[in-house]
Amino acid sequence: MCDPTVLAIGSTVAGIAGKAVDYFGQQSAAEEQKKAYEEWAAQQAANRRKAAALDEQNRQQADVARAQGLQDVSAESQKTAQQAEQDRLTSYLQGSQDSAASNQSGVTPTAISDTRLSGQQGGDATFQSDLTSKLGQASADAKKRVAALAAVGSYGGSFGGLDNTVSQAFQRSGQGIDLANDFRRGNMAVYGTEQAVNPLTYTYTKSPIADLSTEALKFGGQGLGKMLAGSVRV
Repeated sequence: MCDPTVLAIGSTVAGIAGKAVDYFGQQSAAEEQKKAYEEWAAQQAANRRKAAALDEQNRQQADVARAQGLQDVSAESQKTAQQAEQDRLTSYLQGSQDSAASNQSGVTPTAISDTRLSGQQGGDATFQSDLTSKLGQASADAKKRVAALAAVGSYGGSFGGLDNTVSQAFQRSGQGIDLANDFRRGNMAVYGTEQAVNPLTYTYTKSPIADLSTEALKFGGQGLGKMLAGSVRV
């Protein structure tokens, strides 16, 4: 038969050991939870810094596109583009390249800018002088009309006219701003997802013997109490 004293002491020791295991288990879970929260907080801070840096980068990209658009449609830029297109149209409408080729080949000139007619060697000096004067005046008038047409075209919808160049400048600027805003929305969506992530959660689950340890400790304590009470009787 088991000695009650030994049984009481054993139960008490077992109960204390079980309580100790339970306590250290709870402490370990609390420490792991604290560590997980600190890591989560540090990651969230890093995410905020990264999102802020990307947002600033996208804002600067949009601002560069905006500034470039303003530069492209500035008075100086439009003046340069208009003059370049006017010169191009003037050269094209006057047929400068065709005229040069005709003069080199020796055939009858057909360009508006040419002031001579081949094959007109006959007639007296008065006729020749009058013809030359009229041809010169006609050529000068034609050049003026061509220059006027070129000037009008350079402000309008010709290939390099201001209608096209200005609208293209605004389009490029708008596309640059929209692209930067698209990047910003995407980055903010990623950041929102990161914010929704919660830290890892650690919970301590009691051992199946935890309740037994409690009962053992209670039983051992009662046994030891009875023994102590009996030992002090007179």
